[in-house]
Amino acid sequence: MRHRRESPSPLISCLRGVVPVAILASLLGSAPARAQVPTEVRAFDYDFTRENALSRQIDLDAPDPETLRDTFRERRRRVMQAMPGGAMLVFSVEWVQPRRLEFQVQHSDNHDFIYLTGLEGLQSVESALLLLPGEDADGSPRNWEVLYSSQSDLAQLSRITGIEDVRPFEALEEDLSVAMTDYRDWRITQIRRWPLPAALAREWGEREKVLYLNYPRFFRLGMPEPERLAVFDRFRRFSPDVELRDAADVLDRVRMLQDGFALASLRRAVEITGEGIVEAFRAVQPGHTELEVMEMMDFVYRYRGAYLGFPTSVRRYPPEGPAARESIPEGFI
Repeated sequence: MRHRRESPSPLISCLRGVVPVAILASLLGSAPARAQVPTEVRAFDYDFTRENALSRQIDLDAPDPETLRDTFRERRRRVMQAMPGGAMLVFSVEWVQPRRLEFQVQHSDNHDFIYLTGLEGLQSVESALLLLPGEDADGSPRNWEVLYSSQSDLAQLSRITGIEDVRPFEALEEDLSVAMTDYRDWRITQIRRWPLPAALAREWGEREKVLYLNYPRFFRLGMPEPERLAVFDRFRRFSPDVELRDAADVLDRVRMLQDGFALASLRRAVEITGEGIVEAFRAVQPGHTELEVMEMMDFVYRYRGAYLGFPTSVRRYPPEGPAARESIPEGFI
């Protein structure tokens, strides 16, 4: 007598496919989740008494090169101290943004790069700074600071900034590309050949791949996109697990506490402002226009090396008052 074989239920059919997979997963082990990198900025060293005393010794008319190098070196150290993890890449910005806010000068968007390196103008064209708090190949602590530049005299940039490792700008693409390879896939020969990318890959190995980048600070949605934004998008496309964060989240907290050089610069700015006002009062005569008085003051500011965030406003009436007359009559001075 032939026995009829019953077809298995849909549930049994599903389990037959699931059980081998479950067994295989238990044998291989599930991939560990990457450790989360906190977003809160860490505490960093700052002593106002020390910085204030240092500011009194700085000669802004003829600053000591070693003092400047120490200033930029200490700024970079504080930033790396404050970083919760990952790495920071700050590009120079040579494109002049349209002015949107009254305190914005032409190179406002490049201030973060200037703050960390001291390079501006032609010296900062097509450059980037990489900061990585991490380890050396032997596991010993090491803070990596690498400057990439298109300038021909890299040794001069090293003398100005105090950064020992200055590389051609073209090397940035190779270093980042190599670093994005998961550290578990590295060979010992590769680690010896590329110590910096190895350190970055190691930092990203067991944690989220966090990369701080300097996004535009004073953007306008209708303006042409800065070229570096296209580079940021490539990070996401080639390595979707990279988490891009705004470097301003860290830099603003550090820059908020003024160091000796910044305090000396603030005092100089106050002095120049007062000097411009005094000189304008000395020079103004009945018959001068408000525009002429403004130009007198701005001339002093520029002559003394100041950047103007906005033209000086000279008015005989408050902004909501009557319209200004062409010239200043007797009795208004």
